[in-house]
Amino acid sequence: ERSGMVGSHSNGVPSPSTHSSSSSGAVLGTIGWQAPEVLACRVAATAAAPPSSSTATTSPRSSSSSASSSSPQTATTPPPVGARGPVGAFATDIFGMGCTFFYVLVPGSHPFGNEWFEREANIARDHPANLHHLIDRPDAHDLVSQMIAHAPEKRPTAREAKAHPFFWSPGRRLEFLGDLSDLLDKLPTHASILTSIEANAHQVVGDGWDQRMDSVLIEDATKWRKYDVLSVKDCLRVVRNKRHHWQDLPAAARALIEPFPSGLYEYFNSRFPLLLMHSYKVAARYLLDDASFSTEY
Repeated sequence: ERSGMVGSHSNGVPSPSTHSSSSSGAVLGTIGWQAPEVLACRVAATAAAPPSSSTATTSPRSSSSSASSSSPQTATTPPPVGARGPVGAFATDIFGMGCTFFYVLVPGSHPFGNEWFEREANIARDHPANLHHLIDRPDAHDLVSQMIAHAPEKRPTAREAKAHPFFWSPGRRLEFLGDLSDLLDKLPTHASILTSIEANAHQVVGDGWDQRMDSVLIEDATKWRKYDVLSVKDCLRVVRNKRHHWQDLPAAARALIEPFPSGLYEYFNSRFPLLLMHSYKVAARYLLDDASFSTEY
């Protein structure tokens, strides 16, 4: 499926226009929003075209004196064949949509620069995208970085992008964390996934997850079992238990996490912003063969 978004101009960055394939098979797109494989094809087509050819690629700087540097321009080139079929199809659309997502999430901004020539150069040369504005949103950062990957085969399909945790509701996020906790709790201690879930634990839970939580919740949690406050697995268990038994919490504890489930998720996400994506990536690496888990998530 192909669709386009048209937004207002902001910060000197032209808004993305519709990407589609014409009846002749040519790729249409806005200068500075095209995937690197389209840029490469456009450059090759321009180099091969005779100087007098009327089909040469449209220059971003038209001869019209009324064209401003921030006005969106379009270009048309024959589509090369990429890893997932013609470049004018899915992988290329995903790249453009990734740039568009960033434009919406960080209003008026582009992950590869503000000026068209800066964006074109950074995309074509595989320079790192500037996603620092999403550093506090790990789910958005992960999704956008995948969608704007330089290599077409590394980008998600539309179906995969739609299934990303970025689009999950707070309730589904809690459900995932709880189901993963239940699965991990049943595994032998030498299981590889348990080693991976604890990798970089300090980045996920800090010097101890108990230091980031209110004492009333800690007191309630430790009444029922012992926890390792340095463990990501045990942090997941606390999240799971509070989700399942939130109605049994003392009034003072419930006040911290209401309304349920959004309040409960936001409580833990504000304190452990890396927990969801860290857990999701570990699950994606180790649980693809687990039919029930991988099918659900």
